[in-house]
Amino acid sequence: MSKWIYTKDGKNYGPMKVAKIAKAIFNSELELNDYILSAETQTWHKIRDIPQIMDIIHKPMRKHLFEDIDDSLLEEETED
Repeated sequence: MSKWIYTKDGKNYGPMKVAKIAKAIFNSELELNDYILSAETQTWHKIRDIPQIMDIIHKPMRKHLFEDIDDSLLEEETED
């Protein structure tokens, strides 16, 4: 499996597997338009152009991002 390196604030992170890159995206450490370096080929690629990462990003989540929400909080306020 390929490994990737990214640079943030002048510091290199990696090499790491695609799952860790996806986690960095979920944690807002990286964005889909950021470039990462292939440890294997030493070439830069835009994250959104790497199918293995995009497959993880678009996989359905197993847990909900939000717990039960009181529906009344979602209703628009109306003036009387």
